[in-house]
Amino acid sequence: MKIHQFFCSFRVALVSLDWIRPKDPKIPLGHGSLLAKLTQSKRIAHKLTLNNYEFDVKKSFQLGDKNYFDSFCQSVCNKVLSSNPNLIAVGAFVWNEPHIQKIIFLLRNQMNYKQKIVIGGPQVTYAPRGTLEKFYPNVDFFIRGYAENSLDQFIVKLLDKTSDKINSIPGLHVAGLIDLGLQSVGSTNLESLPSPFLTSTIDLNRSFIRWESQRGCPFRCSFCQHRDNYTSRQSFCVKRIQQEIELFCDKNISQVNDIAVLDPTFNSGKNYLTVLDLFWKNGYKGKLALQTRMEMVNMDFLEKVEKLNEQGAKVVLECGIQSVIHEEMKIIKRLNNLKKIEQVSKNLRQRSIEFEVSLIFGLPKQNLDSFKRSLDFCVDKIKANKIDAWPLMILRGTELDRNKNLFGLKERLYVKVLILLCPKKECFLAFHMLLHQIRLVEMNGFKCWKFLNS
Repeated sequence: MKIHQFFCSFRVALVSLDWIRPKDPKIPLGHGSLLAKLTQSKRIAHKLTLNNYEFDVKKSFQLGDKNYFDSFCQSVCNKVLSSNPNLIAVGAFVWNEPHIQKIIFLLRNQMNYKQKIVIGGPQVTYAPRGTLEKFYPNVDFFIRGYAENSLDQFIVKLLDKTSDKINSIPGLHVAGLIDLGLQSVGSTNLESLPSPFLTSTIDLNRSFIRWESQRGCPFRCSFCQHRDNYTSRQSFCVKRIQQEIELFCDKNISQVNDIAVLDPTFNSGKNYLTVLDLFWKNGYKGKLALQTRMEMVNMDFLEKVEKLNEQGAKVVLECGIQSVIHEEMKIIKRLNNLKKIEQVSKNLRQRSIEFEVSLIFGLPKQNLDSFKRSLDFCVDKIKANKIDAWPLMILRGTELDRNKNLFGLKERLYVKVLILLCPKKECFLAFHMLLHQIRLVEMNGFKCWKFLNS
């Protein structure tokens, strides 16, 4: 816990319940952006005591041990309440949904917490209009969309005792009032947000970081929450991007040599080529993982990636294929141009640019044979360096979530992780049965573990 203390008695507990992998920074990027906004806010920074809490929910899963899970949630409550907060703010994600439910229940029903609770995150942002109180009956306020500015405005009104105007904050829903389902995008200009790196909120004395240059996605896949993200994408300003990259590459300050770029489709928007130029000009020589749409790869992009690699960087393109079967692609609204993908993969191999692809198993209309055909395409046709096979997740608020009964999709909990080596072409193939004990999809006649063990 890090305390940002000033001289006001108003105390805020900012809580992160994340799934921390071994090389992850202690502070997740989204949480770091919220923390940077609140600590740099001229309107409230000097008026509150901000207590920052980070918890790793992965540690709460011990082979399905419910007692360990309950103990973890109780420990979170104890630590958060030790600062006697006037407001608890927490982000709700698919991986921490069970924890959110349990922790809020404990706070209200066993620990008699009477102060305010506000939650945001994708589980709130994409909840259908009018359902938030049903999902979270003990929560007072909800923020849909990018929460940095809305949370800042919310705390301002609490401090100024103008709570009667809280309902006017973009994206904020007050429990019990009419839910308009609006998001905060109009109030969140990414160019105005302070950087969690330039403010030293996220420590750069480490190898691996997650980073973003833009938010939103131009595509509308039915399984993905990004499809309903916002009406338009937003990019961070080039000045901020340049300053962050210069910081990452300054070895007197930073030890960063492994960057995962979280832009949903990196090679889209107006600045992605400039971003690559900035990494090259600053002499970056580490790993750079880019989420890439293969059909949109052009020669300018290839040349800039090649230049980066020639100076010692390792650029890895992470490409979502999901399926190559027309009926499956049509249902998930992900119609791949397979001929273009084959051509791009050939160009990538010729330039020795590493690329990984991902598939989804458990899609509507999919069966064992059709999945194998998608797999064969990735192994034999495009010869990817690595293939990740992920189980379909039904994410709240997506088109697939709304139509899951139509397709007969059933949700179950699995507690199994299997990783296999594909014998073909020395390609690494990873089947991810379960990353963090969330709800996954089972299809009739398509039991994932039977296929993997066959």
